[in-house]
Amino acid sequence: MDKLITKHHSLIDWDYRVGAYFEIAATHYVSPPTSIRTQDTGVGGKMEAIYLKEALAACVPDGQIINYFLMTDLPGGGLGVLYRVQDIVYITYPQDCYNVHVRAPDCRLRKFVGGAVTTIRTYNFVPALSALHWYRFRYTFYQIIAADFSRYLKHLIDWEVDGEWVNLIDYDDPLNLWADSEINRLGLNLLAQDDPRYNHADDTQIWERA
Repeated sequence: MDKLITKHHSLIDWDYRVGAYFEIAATHYVSPPTSIRTQDTGVGGKMEAIYLKEALAACVPDGQIINYFLMTDLPGGGLGVLYRVQDIVYITYPQDCYNVHVRAPDCRLRKFVGGAVTTIRTYNFVPALSALHWYRFRYTFYQIIAADFSRYLKHLIDWEVDGEWVNLIDYDDPLNLWADSEINRLGLNLLAQDDPRYNHADDTQIWERA
């Protein structure tokens, strides 16, 4: 795979809606001096999306995203990834894409089709994730051609435990949505909430399958 980006010390490599509730912040980070952080919305929870710039990744149907994630306060919090995103201009939250959303109690593999969300698989954390702790996740997605020439999309969601990758979700998706699309953008989703609930992402690696 080819690496496209890593770390979060600037927003220059990302596309996002005007007025989005996130920023570069120095309050918590894995690699100094900063990470991406959600902002206080003042209006409760609001899901935000941030895409790798089109010039860097206009179409990545198969790839991998690795990053760290931290919640400052519970309950609530949440961060994940978006891939095979079909929205060209971000005005609302993505309407057509795959999404992995991680919260304190669980990790969910989901799909958005025409704005309607369906949970495909769920992994429950026991015990639940904690506040003020950096967790590292790896999200892998790639198409496989079976012996009968049918195609499916492999979804793998892992997290790091004591320096080793441990699988949470392994799903063979027969729908393989948007496999032949010429868009297929990807990025992060972050749940912006009221103070003092902030969500941070850092040391993101985005890989494209060669």
